[in-house]
Amino acid sequence: MSDDNEIELGVAGGDLLWLNDAACAEMSIDDFFVEAGHAIDEEVLRVCQGCPVRVDCVKHVYSMQVSGGYFGGLSPGQRRERSLDEAIRLVVMDSRVTPSR
Repeated sequence: MSDDNEIELGVAGGDLLWLNDAACAEMSIDDFFVEAGHAIDEEVLRVCQGCPVRVDCVKHVYSMQVSGGYFGGLSPGQRRERSLDEAIRLVVMDSRVTPSR
């Protein structure tokens, strides 16, 4: 992960202990960013869908106002169209993950 992405995603600080349990912990952050008009790799989406901290990921990208990349299995467009609560409901319905509030 580059220093620029660490700062953009808020990894340089904050309470991110949930990242230790993330299914993508060993993956490159670049796997979650695609050029406009291109689809993300289905395997990357499967990693998100099976992730035990998916709700925490969604909460984090909303709180950091991350505009790009797929996080919690949601595309930038899906996040723009939904409030945080709507995104969490979608993620919970999709992955059957219980949100930690």
